[in-house]
Amino acid sequence: METNPVSLRPLKGRVSLDSVFKEGLVYRGKNILLLYNRNGEPSFLDAAVSVPKNSFSRAVDRNRIKRQIRSALRSLKDTIPFSGKCVFIYTGSSIPLNTDVIKDLKGLFKLVSF
Repeated sequence: METNPVSLRPLKGRVSLDSVFKEGLVYRGKNILLLYNRNGEPSFLDAAVSVPKNSFSRAVDRNRIKRQIRSALRSLKDTIPFSGKCVFIYTGSSIPLNTDVIKDLKGLFKLVSF
């Protein structure tokens, strides 16, 4: 499958986030939940990453997981099969390995491409 590379941008603003939560489609991976809305510019992926405070009370842990997910997104940028706006929510109960995050994101991308 040939995909055009997308440019990653941060998803900012209350209106944009609300539109993803209200109108977006939900895809569930092993440890990551993806909320995805096709609205947006065709060659850009506006992405936000969230880690719930209930699961990880220490900010250091939440920030580390967010950095891991963003890093995995940058490394998989050329294989992302869609564009638009999306929110990645980490739903696991422990701090993941980088390989697990990449594997989970690849699985989500396969789900979305169908």
